[in-house]
Amino acid sequence: MCAQKCAERVFVEARNRMDRMGGFKEYISQQREMARANREEEEEVDRGEECEREGEEDEEEGDEFTMEFMLKMVGIEEGLIGWDRGLNNFRKA
Repeated sequence: MCAQKCAERVFVEARNRMDRMGGFKEYISQQREMARANREEEEEVDRGEECEREGEEDEEEGDEFTMEFMLKMVGIEEGLIGWDRGLNNFRKA
């Protein structure tokens, strides 16, 4: 219950911050650009070495900032704090 309330408060603050930055699509665009710049920088340093990378750009994020995305972003499994995608809300204990 405490973790759920905390997640809700963090979600609202994060969503408001993203809105001030230009919205979720702009946030994703900035993250992709930063990842691309980091890859280019690493390639200059490594020169010729192959590095395995996870498919950051292959993943579909959707058009809006959701609780699922936030929990994934911070590394919390949805079931751990009782988030139910079907209900789009926390399960009652």
